[in-house]
Amino acid sequence: MIFPGIYLYLFLGVRDMNWVQRKIYLYNVTFGLYMLDWWERYLFSILFYLLFV
Repeated sequence: MIFPGIYLYLFLGVRDMNWVQRKIYLYNVTFGLYMLDWWERYLFSILFYLLFV
């Protein structure tokens, strides 16, 4: 269970982003890329793009 204070903090952090930043943030969180290094994120994104587009 997420505590209300933590949820509010996460919501306020996402609220200040513009549309593009929010989409990138959601992409990183959805696929778990936020915990990878920058080069691993780029590699995953390139492979994802090549396989599914």
